[in-house]
Amino acid sequence: MRELPCTSESLPVSLRNADERILFAGCDSIHSSLRGRSCDARRVLVGWLASGVELGVFRVAVACAVLATLPVTIFHILLAPTLSRLHAAGNRAEMQRLLTWTAAAMSGVMLPVAIAAWFIGKPLIALVFGAVYADAWLPLFLLTLAQLIYAAFGMGPILLAMCDGERDLIRIYLIAVGAAVLAAIPMTMAWGGAGAAAGPLVSASLIGLMSRRYARRELGVEIMAVPARSGAPA
Repeated sequence: MRELPCTSESLPVSLRNADERILFAGCDSIHSSLRGRSCDARRVLVGWLASGVELGVFRVAVACAVLATLPVTIFHILLAPTLSRLHAAGNRAEMQRLLTWTAAAMSGVMLPVAIAAWFIGKPLIALVFGAVYADAWLPLFLLTLAQLIYAAFGMGPILLAMCDGERDLIRIYLIAVGAAVLAAIPMTMAWGGAGAAAGPLVSASLIGLMSRRYARRELGVEIMAVPARSGAPA
């Protein structure tokens, strides 16, 4: 009786996809937990360093901002297995094309959301939650702007998660989240909920920049929607 090879390539496509999605789910749960702890820390800072009113306003902004995270999250979930397969196949050219168009698409989706938060965020929040929470528009805009920054770096963090960079990604998140919380302390003291909402601008920028550095150095790809340099970047 002929023995079948027991490799990932010999598995049915459905099983390989399931395995890739399990890997993504495991990595994503760790990253979501770290981001969740960061959000909890900002709530504590607002309640401690500002007022109860500011805390209520900040909570409304965070609740509204959850919707702004959906487009990026959907891109990450749908395309993570494809990145894993391209990496395993060593197909850098196709991986680069995927990274470029997803970064452009994610930015194109998030830019109108950020613009809408700036121009109609205040009247919309007042309409839905009441005039007392209208000031939540500024924290909401800052949280949405942070998500736009995150989108500008495309699949960067997910690229690390699916292409053997899990440990580097966890280190990146720990550094970025820690820096964001520390930066949020003086900003919360000065500007209340708006200052706390500015913290994610720090973490999104650091996560994106450090993920980009890893992708260029280790994988030789560009995660942003800009022309990739020829050769493997240093």
